[in-house]
Amino acid sequence: ARLTGARLTGARLTGARSGGALQLSDGTSVDCFVTVGGGPVGAVSKCQAAGSVTTPTFYRATNGVTVLCPAAAVGDTGVVDGVTYTKRDRAALDALVAATPTDEVELARSCTTGVTDLAELFGEAGGTKVSDPTTFNPDLSSWDVSSVTNMYAM
Repeated sequence: ARLTGARLTGARLTGARSGGALQLSDGTSVDCFVTVGGGPVGAVSKCQAAGSVTTPTFYRATNGVTVLCPAAAVGDTGVVDGVTYTKRDRAALDALVAATPTDEVELARSCTTGVTDLAELFGEAGGTKVSDPTTFNPDLSSWDVSSVTNMYAM
């Protein structure tokens, strides 16, 4: 899809109306009116923006699991599905791991878009970095590791 002037073309818009805007599944809000015609019932042929198209700073990837935040600065926060995430770099992740006790909740609520090195984040040759390795089990399924080039001994 692309936005050309005030006309969005090449997109199939699906979502629910929220207030005066169409809320798309990725969190994008499109303030528009839709004209149907020339195709099967339900086909969207035109959507002209009456206002602006806004892409959130924090949002779920198309896989429905990974949280992305490419436009956010380190330390910025954003809400996705009712959970507040914070964009963190490697140094901020290291600080959460080093905390006593290790801050598993905030690790799970970290947006890692742009992080390239996760080597030895939780442990190293001499042992572990987490405060209690017997119970350490944060849910990191939302982490964006698409830019990571080094996960050695993570």
